[in-house]
Amino acid sequence: MLVPEESREIFAEASPKDVLPVFYSYRDMSYTQRLKRKLGRSSAAEDFSACFRPGRADLDDIVAMWLGAAVQLPARYADVLLPQLPSLRWAYVQRTGMEHVALECFVNRAIPVSNSGSLTSRWVAEMIVTGIASHLKQLPKHIHLQKRAQWEPLWARSFNEVRVGIIGGSGNIGTETARMCRALDMHVTGTSRNWEFVRAPQPLFHRVLHTLEQLPELLGSVDIVVLLLPLTSDTRGFFGPDQLRLMKPGSALFNYGRVGLVDEPAVIAALTSRRLSAFYTDFLADHSLRSRLRAARTPGLVLTHNSSAHARGKVRAAYEQFMRGLALLHEPAAIPNRVC
Repeated sequence: MLVPEESREIFAEASPKDVLPVFYSYRDMSYTQRLKRKLGRSSAAEDFSACFRPGRADLDDIVAMWLGAAVQLPARYADVLLPQLPSLRWAYVQRTGMEHVALECFVNRAIPVSNSGSLTSRWVAEMIVTGIASHLKQLPKHIHLQKRAQWEPLWARSFNEVRVGIIGGSGNIGTETARMCRALDMHVTGTSRNWEFVRAPQPLFHRVLHTLEQLPELLGSVDIVVLLLPLTSDTRGFFGPDQLRLMKPGSALFNYGRVGLVDEPAVIAALTSRRLSAFYTDFLADHSLRSRLRAARTPGLVLTHNSSAHARGKVRAAYEQFMRGLALLHEPAAIPNRVC
């Protein structure tokens, strides 16, 4: 098995004796590597290949591969890695979204791929609901006042007077978020492109709408909009100025789907003009210093630093999920959460 370096301790504690892990270390490309590429002294594929420390002889007998949460595997990287794994029979991806993995490369080699399914759904939903509560009770403003040594009582909103709209509500994170919001007595509207989901009785939602046809109705009727869509050619840049104008003045936006869903300059403009009261997100598309400084100055922008699914037990939970799939390697159709 080819598995991430961060799982080494867990394998040492719990791995069966007949399982032989081969560890690799993958990190974001360093500044030096990026500079070398700009100067034409190395390629992205060469840098990626260097992250996999085992020699080719170690990889010949690999039958299962665990792609850690940090790994990006577009086609140019997959074309470097997969030929080194001639015995590979299954790949496990420790994420839910698959836009960062070149699935076509695996399909062309008839290698099944599964993702993490609902592994992190509860943790992400907890971050979203914590952010909603923080926003309603104005905790960021209280922290700001405290830092400035100011005293000013602030109004807080009650949970039972708030309407939440979840765009992409039929997924694991969406249904878990709806369950928690309902438990706090919030009014929850969900959306789904799946007509069967829309028409079926939904105890977690007060109302379910069809995303494409009824989005304007949703945006104009809720106080909190939660984006949980996957990133596809149809949803990239899907939430921009037109959608922001449809939202109620003073409402808040939460993007815990994919980073490419929103037009970030438009969102920052809406925050600056105070039309949008808050924007909570795990990350921004632009990671430059200039972007981070702008985020620090933007009122109502709250970054959770890619931490929504970063729970302490994540690696162990992923290990257990990987080992369950490994036990079913003789019957690939039975491996859970298969995406191809």
